[in-house]
Amino acid sequence: MWTAKEEDILVATLLELTATGWKSNNGFRAGYLSKIEDSLRAEFPNTDLKGNQHINSKMQAWKKSYGSLRLILSRSGVGFNNHGDYKIDCSDDQWDQIVHETWKSIFCKDRASGGGAEQLQTATVRLRAHSSGVSQVNEN
Repeated sequence: MWTAKEEDILVATLLELTATGWKSNNGFRAGYLSKIEDSLRAEFPNTDLKGNQHINSKMQAWKKSYGSLRLILSRSGVGFNNHGDYKIDCSDDQWDQIVHETWKSIFCKDRASGGGAEQLQTATVRLRAHSSGVSQVNEN
């Protein structure tokens, strides 16, 4: 788990590497992870954050979030609010276009709301029917 200060050092180091020519269109040059590890160790001597497992993972997560955020903010009428707290501001219609109904159907059932839950008795009947090769199940 990264602390906010560790993330700040990572960002500062990435910006410094970018400004000093370590980054090209295809990504960072070989050895950049060692530079980041050195910066983190200079600030946090006892850190156990390593390039390949921790830094790459953090950067991949940030890149994924950046891609999603960029897609959302590229829509007409969508932007950050005026309060300076970095919340996205858009109309309900815009939000409905961003978060499709199918996504709600797919992901909402995974929540512990019980809305997509199957009754135990029905599940048992289905399982027994499937195990015995019966194709029709009477759910009444």
